[in-house]
Amino acid sequence: MILVRFLLAAICLAGALAGAQLKNWSRRHNLTLLEFESGRGELEWITSSTFRFQRCPTASCPSRPSTEESVEFSVRRDKTGIEWRTVYLEVRLDAGSGAISVHTREGKPLLLEAAAKSLFAREVLEAERLYGLGPHTRAAVDLRGSKISSTRPLLISSAGFGQYFPAPADYEFDLAHSDPKQIQVSAPFARHLEYFFYYGPAPKEILEEHRNVAGVVGPVDARLLDVRTPETLPSFAVPLTTLAQIPHAGFSGMPLPAYPLRIAAESAIGPFLPLLYREDEELLPASVVVTRRRFSPFLHTYLQEARDRGLPVLRALPMQYSRDPEAARHGTQMMAGDELLLPTSDSLYLPMGLWTDLCSGERFSGRRVIAVEIKQHCPVFARNGSIVPVDAGTHMELHYFPRLGAEFFLAESGSLYSQFHAAPAGDYLRLEIESKAAREYEWAVHHVSAPVEISPRRAHRYEHEKGELRIRMQVPARSTSILNISLKEPL
Repeated sequence: MILVRFLLAAICLAGALAGAQLKNWSRRHNLTLLEFESGRGELEWITSSTFRFQRCPTASCPSRPSTEESVEFSVRRDKTGIEWRTVYLEVRLDAGSGAISVHTREGKPLLLEAAAKSLFAREVLEAERLYGLGPHTRAAVDLRGSKISSTRPLLISSAGFGQYFPAPADYEFDLAHSDPKQIQVSAPFARHLEYFFYYGPAPKEILEEHRNVAGVVGPVDARLLDVRTPETLPSFAVPLTTLAQIPHAGFSGMPLPAYPLRIAAESAIGPFLPLLYREDEELLPASVVVTRRRFSPFLHTYLQEARDRGLPVLRALPMQYSRDPEAARHGTQMMAGDELLLPTSDSLYLPMGLWTDLCSGERFSGRRVIAVEIKQHCPVFARNGSIVPVDAGTHMELHYFPRLGAEFFLAESGSLYSQFHAAPAGDYLRLEIESKAAREYEWAVHHVSAPVEISPRRAHRYEHEKGELRIRMQVPARSTSILNISLKEPL
């Protein structure tokens, strides 16, 4: 009986495009209903950059709750098919075959559907890289040329879009493995095709669109940084077992997976793993505990971003620098948030910009590979034009790396955020704190010349060898502190 069901499903799917000649269509709010020669279809706009498409060999398609908010789009029928347009996308359905094609409004091709003997097939674009499909352990982050089984079917393309198959199933993705010009998706017993299409154009924007469809993680707060047991992990935290899974999980819409303590103890990026659990009586090494505590304000803020935007705390380099082809060749390197680059081996690719080793204070230019020696979770590199908050015990340090302007929104208790801003302003360096909590702060401004004047006057300390300026102050709750600094050599 199971074999008969499988064969029937395969026969229906193999003829999905063959019998998909368009007969009629109608529009209802954000939804366009499609009547084919054999079966039905739907295209629904979720946002101006996201749509849901399904094609069914039966007289009707399974229904989903409709999007209430109106999406601005146009739809028209001509001799060759139907075309939808939003501010970002042009989507076309061929009247003869029922095939879908998607282009940007500037004409860049994104998704070009092909005739399929399985659930779905599309052309592979030139130089396209493919990411996601669950927390597998493949060494290469780019999945092109592989064949992968997945129950987390979110596939992200470097061409600027993602595709998500929402129906629970065991999917098989042939990513230009059998045919170097085609991606093929199959799912035994699937009776109809349904997917969400997300236009980014960058991976982080794609993940934000996916979060709106798949749902949010949470609630989250600073207590999630405490070590837990497998039984007390939050329901959204999928336990993983190897560091190799981190980049794939991040690209798969899994912003907050959990890792065992042994992984944190063995790896240089251990202190930055957002969720940790204890499998037995093991304890974290003291060096991991200290580093994790120092960066707890930073990590807590990115826990909130995981909830608010669906972005992982730890990000593979191609996610953060999606337009840098060299970053794709170093796909297992990790970023913590937008600011920190974490070595995972004895060599490190530095993307464009200037990078400061937080442990030594040394600065490096980007677009090159450097040798690193990992000792007790050092080095950690901060990007030029960033602010990194650090818990110094009695106060909070705000490390700023000029010359570019920077800002950081620090998650406080509840839904409050303190804001920190730093940037050159004419001949001055302007430092600003908008604090929601009463707290003692210390600015640590790196790679600057000696101060000539600080207005208003503040006690300060300047280290000539490092070129580091420190200014410590108490800031009351719900108040703003602004410093204008004249430097011997303006930024």
